[in-house]
Amino acid sequence: MKKKSQRLPGINECYLNDIVTSEPIYFGGKHVYRVSLGKLMPSEESCIHPANPHIEGHQTKTGSVGYMDLVFGQTQLLKHTNSEDDITVNIVDAAIIKNLGIEPRYRRRGYAKYLLQKAERIAGRRGIEVIVAESVRTKEARELFDNMGYQFQSNDLGSDGQKRLNLGEY
Repeated sequence: MKKKSQRLPGINECYLNDIVTSEPIYFGGKHVYRVSLGKLMPSEESCIHPANPHIEGHQTKTGSVGYMDLVFGQTQLLKHTNSEDDITVNIVDAAIIKNLGIEPRYRRRGYAKYLLQKAERIAGRRGIEVIVAESVRTKEARELFDNMGYQFQSNDLGSDGQKRLNLGEY
């Protein structure tokens, strides 16, 4: 049986500013870049947003299907060498996924995977070859990131995942 193709909802991309004060919204000193899926709506009307306290109190918009927040900065890339005790740490430019959420009625339809692929395209176009998924908290999210090629330093939920991109693809 052929799977019916679905049409993707509209996508909006912007740096976040508070819609009341017009001030930029930062996380860890970095301006937050939001990718929204679906019709724009006030964050307060969403079931999944705000997901983290750094957004609370700010008037923002999100997508009716879901959203992803990115920041661009530097991160530590850990590499085990010959033994577990021998670790090399490199500081590299990275796109950091701070939040990713899909409204409950749209889950299990490929939208989270689409947003991850979008993050990879955005990073690749900027010449950034490392993406970090910060604090992956659920089993379902961990499974998605594993399937997308992210490497985790720990098997614990709440750990960060990293993926190195092949910039020739972007």
